[in-house]
Amino acid sequence: MIRAFLIFLIFIFSIAGSVSAFPYISESKIDKNFAKVGHTLALAYVAHGNVFRALEEYSDIIEYAPNDVYANYYMALIYEGLNNNRLAQRHYLQAIKQEPNDGKIYYNYGMFQMRRNKEKSATKYLEKAIKLSPFDAEIFYDTGVVYSDLGDNLKAIEYFKKATKLDTEFASAYNNLCFSLALENKFEEALSYCQKAIMLDSRSFPAYDSLGFVYAGLGEHDKAIENYEAALKINNTVGEIYFHLAQVLEAKGCYTDAITNYQMAKQLDKRFKWQSYRAIKKCKKLCKTKD
Repeated sequence: MIRAFLIFLIFIFSIAGSVSAFPYISESKIDKNFAKVGHTLALAYVAHGNVFRALEEYSDIIEYAPNDVYANYYMALIYEGLNNNRLAQRHYLQAIKQEPNDGKIYYNYGMFQMRRNKEKSATKYLEKAIKLSPFDAEIFYDTGVVYSDLGDNLKAIEYFKKATKLDTEFASAYNNLCFSLALENKFEEALSYCQKAIMLDSRSFPAYDSLGFVYAGLGEHDKAIENYEAALKINNTVGEIYFHLAQVLEAKGCYTDAITNYQMAKQLDKRFKWQSYRAIKKCKKLCKTKD
């Protein structure tokens, strides 16, 4: 767990912006150069697993070089990694106040809000990040994910489409675009996007699941089953795929197989517990009728 946390921090810091090596400190630029040295030391502490010493360095930067705009930002990232949401939020907001024109700060704060299940707040900051970084496909993609979580498929489609235009090899964006279109019953349009996602990443079980969902919507049950089974060959621990497969099997009249898959869905994902329970009861009755 600790190792994973350190890898997370190192990755976040690597995309957040690099810090130059130790500079020559001139008397006229003492605050600026003090901050550079402090950032370098803090990043070294993070790389060696000592995040609390890193926090001390950033606190010193804030105290002795108050014009530095990134110490609060990096402290926010560390506190988020430590699950201290109160201090993470405080430092994110202070960073935004100090540097209101940096898209990556808005983006990371928006994602912080998303991870706290505050999707409406997340969209506010992600939209601001897009205005400041209008050519970043990842920001458009994540904003689409947030709108998808809010149930606004049309907004999600808009942002996923923009992400695919900015990055034509963004497999996850094609997949999410496909699924969002399918949720709006635009199955024909969705089909090509799912196929593109699989072409870009043949091991993407979500893409096979989405393609199965599209074929189910088109009434092509055999193709749907084929893609759901392909998804399960890659990852057989996702309850939602079993649930989708069970629905198609039920529609085909394969009630015994449907029951088996509903049971797996219920076992693996509590979201489908009651839906699967009711479907199993229905299938059992239909089995008797069929017999």
